[in-house]
Amino acid sequence: GYLTWYSEYYYLCDRCGLVYQNPSMPEGELWRYYDVYNYETINNVESLEHHYGHLNPVSVSTYFNYEAILHHMKELPANASIVDLGGGIGEFAVYARDRFPGFQVSLFDFRIDDRVKAEIEKRKIAAKSINFFNEPLGENEFDLITNWEVIEHLPPRKLDSYFRSIARALKPGGLYALSTPDFDNPYCQALDFW
Repeated sequence: GYLTWYSEYYYLCDRCGLVYQNPSMPEGELWRYYDVYNYETINNVESLEHHYGHLNPVSVSTYFNYEAILHHMKELPANASIVDLGGGIGEFAVYARDRFPGFQVSLFDFRIDDRVKAEIEKRKIAAKSINFFNEPLGENEFDLITNWEVIEHLPPRKLDSYFRSIARALKPGGLYALSTPDFDNPYCQALDFW
């Protein structure tokens, strides 16, 4: 067909002038990138039980993010309902469960490995595979919603509806916390994040 004003088939490098095709994978195939190339596969984690028992800045790259919102978490109700969207293998969910046993903790991700789900559920954490673009998160469900290193992977055209879904899912006065990589970092620039 004809290229439209909005077509994104080719890109031009501002530095060298190279013209190249859109490096983005179709949405339904993104799991291949994350599972195979970007993240350590779950099979490389010898023991989830051991890993979850030793969460620290060396074993979890986003650990300081967790520490940064700890004081906000202490202000939540004793039976707060929290969800980590795009939480991968569930490290933040485990962190939250260990520090706040009265919280109702959930982990939502596009695909949750069966081993992760089993280990997470042993810890009384609800694990749900969900496409947060197409499935609602609910209304007035959560006191805290977190997104650690997720937002940069989402296409900008979907952010408006994504943020609206999060706003609906938060209870009045609820908190949404997110982090994203340092885009001045050459490693992050090389990953073609949005």
